[in-house]
Amino acid sequence: TNVRITNNYFNVIGSGDNITNSATPTVQNLIITGNQIQQNGDTGIAINLGTDVVVADNIVFDCDNSAIALSGTIRFVVANNLVQNDQSTLQAAMSINSVAGTIDYGIVANNFLRAGANWLR
Repeated sequence: TNVRITNNYFNVIGSGDNITNSATPTVQNLIITGNQIQQNGDTGIAINLGTDVVVADNIVFDCDNSAIALSGTIRFVVANNLVQNDQSTLQAAMSINSVAGTIDYGIVANNFLRAGANWLR
């Protein structure tokens, strides 16, 4: 799969993740960059079982859950994102975990997390 989601504005009200591959697991070569996501639902960007994933230069705010969540992702970069006003105090602003599989070869750098958000979990 070669998917690029670039330079969009999403303003979503309601439940559900904004940008996600949950219905299409094991996505490869996914680039999510330059987007502004105002999410009054669950998660702004959620990647499950991805390979060669780049999430960079996005602005994500007002998420009920994590603004950026990667699970079971191999070879990923999460960099230069602005996350602000994450609404739930019990959720991490960014969640990178191995719940759906292995996490391996990842870089997380130069992200700015602001206001009621917890640190990376």
